[in-house]
Amino acid sequence: MIANNAKQVYLTILLCCVLSFSALGAEKVAIFAVQIDGLHQADGKGRYDKIISLIKTEIPFEMKVYPPKRVFSLFDKCLICCVSPVNQNTDFYQYTGDNYLQSKPMSIAKIYIFTKPNTKVISTLSELQTLRVGARSGMPYGKKIENSGINFTFLPTIKNNIVMVLNNRLDAFIAYVPDAYKIFDQLELSAFPHDINNPISVHEDSIVCKKSNSTVELIKDANVVISNIN
Repeated sequence: MIANNAKQVYLTILLCCVLSFSALGAEKVAIFAVQIDGLHQADGKGRYDKIISLIKTEIPFEMKVYPPKRVFSLFDKCLICCVSPVNQNTDFYQYTGDNYLQSKPMSIAKIYIFTKPNTKVISTLSELQTLRVGARSGMPYGKKIENSGINFTFLPTIKNNIVMVLNNRLDAFIAYVPDAYKIFDQLELSAFPHDINNPISVHEDSIVCKKSNSTVELIKDANVVISNIN
């Protein structure tokens, strides 16, 4: 009887040690999220924050929200990490090949040209060539826009662009939707004129990770959540 009890105690201790070493050995994944009002917010109440918070996984992860320039800098330097919201479209990013993984899209973002209130709608980049055009700094807009030859004025936020237009210091700005709609709502303004049926670019909002044992598992678990929501 004593021998059996001792054996059970030994097995229990051994099991606890194995579990402890497994937990210590698990790779913690950093998810760097671009600060976008309504989607990724410091308070964790953005739509994408809530989706990611629903991921049920044994992989420890932590989401950190920063301005876009810092997010992409951190992701370029890290080893076991992910970035959101991005995709593997080479028009926008270079996160392609076997070293990267992409989740299913949490949503689809669209880039529009917003012009001054009570002015005509503009839906082509060529019409912006002679205008003063703003954009949010640090955001990826794709090669079509970045190589358009337009001399953009880059500002920290969409709100800054809206204010500059209202103060007649810009004629137009480009921005992602739903990002821009959220800011117009916050300012209690109607969205400025834009061609809602003709975005100048379309962008999948997904999570992209550098491939590792942990991120493979994390993306798999994230896809379950995203599929159930969409």
